[in-house]
Amino acid sequence: MIKSPTGIKEKLFAFEDFQGLDDSRDIAAMDTGQKQALTRVENGYCDWRGNVVKDAGAEQFAEPNYLIKNLNFYGIGLPVWAQQDGGGIALRALPSATKTDAFLKNSVISSTTFNSNVMFFSKDQTMQKFNGVAFSDALPAVSKLKPAFGVPCQTRLCVAGDINRTGIVDISRVNSDNIFYQDETLPIIEVTAAGALDIRNLISTNDVVKGLGVVEQNKLVIFTNDQAIIYQLNPDFTKWVQDDKGSVSVGTFSHNTIANAGVDLIFANRYGIYSMRRSDNNGVTMFTIPLSSRIDLLYRRLIRSVENVEDINAFYDADNGQYHLFFPQGLLTTRLTMSVSPVAGAEPKWSTSTYLAQTCGKSLGGFIMLGSAGGVWVRGNIEDEFIIHPDLIVETPILWNGSLVDTKESTRFLLQATGKGTVLVEAMNEEGKALQSWTQQVGEGDDNLIDIPLSKQYERKFEHRYRGVRFRFTVKGKGLMKIIGFAVMVRT
Repeated sequence: MIKSPTGIKEKLFAFEDFQGLDDSRDIAAMDTGQKQALTRVENGYCDWRGNVVKDAGAEQFAEPNYLIKNLNFYGIGLPVWAQQDGGGIALRALPSATKTDAFLKNSVISSTTFNSNVMFFSKDQTMQKFNGVAFSDALPAVSKLKPAFGVPCQTRLCVAGDINRTGIVDISRVNSDNIFYQDETLPIIEVTAAGALDIRNLISTNDVVKGLGVVEQNKLVIFTNDQAIIYQLNPDFTKWVQDDKGSVSVGTFSHNTIANAGVDLIFANRYGIYSMRRSDNNGVTMFTIPLSSRIDLLYRRLIRSVENVEDINAFYDADNGQYHLFFPQGLLTTRLTMSVSPVAGAEPKWSTSTYLAQTCGKSLGGFIMLGSAGGVWVRGNIEDEFIIHPDLIVETPILWNGSLVDTKESTRFLLQATGKGTVLVEAMNEEGKALQSWTQQVGEGDDNLIDIPLSKQYERKFEHRYRGVRFRFTVKGKGLMKIIGFAVMVRT
């Protein structure tokens, strides 16, 4: 067939290199084309190349009828978790290890690993531990400590949050999880004995300890609501010393948001998400970097959606370079994800997820387990196919295709996508009125379009008049699906 030129002069407006969520600007002032920011990325994320990628699917692991409050690993691929049931919070590990009513109902649960045991904590309640076979109390004989959280540092277990010791961090004897300072026999001679750090007169306010973290393996970071104080620890307690170059004026509201990401320590504050690291310039000063400036409004809205901010928790997935922050809201839980680029100096990219109503998670040795309002799930890779899979939803800001005031006449729409599934494309004008919608088959099914060249299969007529246009993409597929870019052809 011979084709002749149409005689229509057109200009192509392309959009690519997507940068994730951005609510720091109005939707009418975000049209950049290159490095294009988005107003909604749900159940997916923008990778470091700028592609929008559908989240990986998952399959049920255990306990489909229970709300999971906290989850950890006692071995590679072997999770242990706290689940809320009718009477309280039970601890479970497959195949049959169970401790019912380990904690009171609606308690905030945290956990850590120490001496090959998984330790569970909740404020003003007895510590619990799991040795891989059975659960047991971890109550010190004399001190009767009932901390809210803990971390291991320098072969010691550091705990805090006891309601009777709000400004004190108790540190166990070396390699012991139930002998603390008050359990020692006086006078203390051994340098491996237990000790405590009292920071009440260092913070100069009536603030309390809200979380603990560890950086550079031997530095304990003690968070209050408004600041953080750093101590360098050692198995020899006579060598404990405060890092006077490490005090920072940013704190946290929840211990469970603190996560190690390489040499950084990431944590959530009531105003945003921060990273703590040592200065590259002098190698001495510890400082914090705000990471969530692009999504300030979204972040604060999610904070307000949670009844108790201490229920907000996070984990870092080192394999995929993602920090996941969970906002439990009953059956409508939202996960906020920060995707970190391997390219030095690149800003993180943000996205959300409502898939499975996730409440918590953990990564170890290539295994990623997710707790949800409906039990424990094991997450796969983005290319794995699962029966229950997320649907990616992407929305753009208003795209002006040139002038903000002139009316445009579009002719065609081009989508660049890869994978196997379908993409529902919906177009609206600048006032939100629907213009057109259609479903595009991607990957499987292309072979059926034998009379259409492959290069044209993702091109559609798009003949409309508008000043500005917005697009919504709903991506469905059991395995890998990516949106690489799209473009609009406009008459000139």
